[in-house]
Amino acid sequence: MYAAVRLASPGVFGPLPAADESDYIKKRVSIVEDLVRKGENGFSRTQPGELFRLELQPLLELVHPVETFVRRY
Repeated sequence: MYAAVRLASPGVFGPLPAADESDYIKKRVSIVEDLVRKGENGFSRTQPGELFRLELQPLLELVHPVETFVRRY
């Protein structure tokens, strides 16, 4: 969810305080930021009202399969 919001509305979340306290979280946030950066071009080309699929795997190494879709308005 964090990645989808960062893509659709980058200003909603500021820095995560937990990232300053945990190297694990800092690394995960960095991966998400990189994935969002890579997805920005495709998202900007998505027509309003259409869904954009944001690729999270394999970089996030999530335990369960997760597909992330963001609707562009």
